[in-house]
This record gives sequence, C-alpha cells and structure tokens, in this order.
Amino acid sequence: SIYLPVLRSMLYDVFQAFDFADPSTPNGERSTTTVAPQALFMMNSKLVSEQTKHLATTLLADAAIDDAGRVSLAYERTLGRPATSQETSRALDFMRRYAAALDTEKVHSDERRLRSWQAFCRTILASNEFIFVE
Repeated sequence: SIYLPVLRSMLYDVFQAFDFADPSTPNGERSTTTVAPQALFMMNSKLVSEQTKHLATTLLADAAIDDAGRVSLAYERTLGRPATSQETSRALDFMRRYAAALDTEKVHSDERRLRSWQAFCRTILASNEFIFVE
C-alpha cells in the first residue's frame, strides 16, 4: 500500500478491510485495530484466492522436493523463515484431512491436491505472522 495512490473519494477494498485511516484528515498517530472484515477478506477475497492458487501451483511444480520441503519453502517465501518440524507435521496433516474431505465431493486427485495446498497457503497468508509486521 505504500506505492498505491490514495484517492480520497474511493479507497481500495483492501484498505477498507484493514481499517485504513481517513485520507481526508491528517492523522499523526493511529491506534492498532483488528476488525472482523480482515479475517473475512483473507478467507473470501478473490485476490487472496488467486495468489494462494499461484503459490500452491508454484510449490507443486517443483518435482525435486517432497511435501515436507514444499511446506518449508512455503514458509520461507511467505514468512521469511523455514517451518519448524511441528509446523511441517501439522501442515501435512491439515492437507491430508482437507484432501480427504474433498474426496467425498468426488474431486479429481490433481485438483484435490492443488486445492489442499491452496488451503494451506491461505492459512499462512491469513496468519498474524504474515499480516502484522513486528
């Protein structure tokens, strides 16, 4: 958002979801806020859906690494650090259960795998560690 122009009469949806300050009034200090639309935006936004699908596709395209390596790579690309062993095992378990849930919907195996990885990528992008810079 640093490089986007701000039009006072028309804010981007992303700005509004993340409680952007009123651009028509000067404000030297803002309190930290967390509003419900932030979580809804991360779960339902077309932008987030497109980006997580792209990230999942990129991770799955590298046949030289296994799934645990893909989880670590996802953490490195999004959070700037490798995944811990606990995070890796939890992520793999999450994707296994997610794929099993899609299996009941008769989703093709390749699509099921992609959607499972996309859901995992969405959880990383919706995490506090990704959204809030400390």
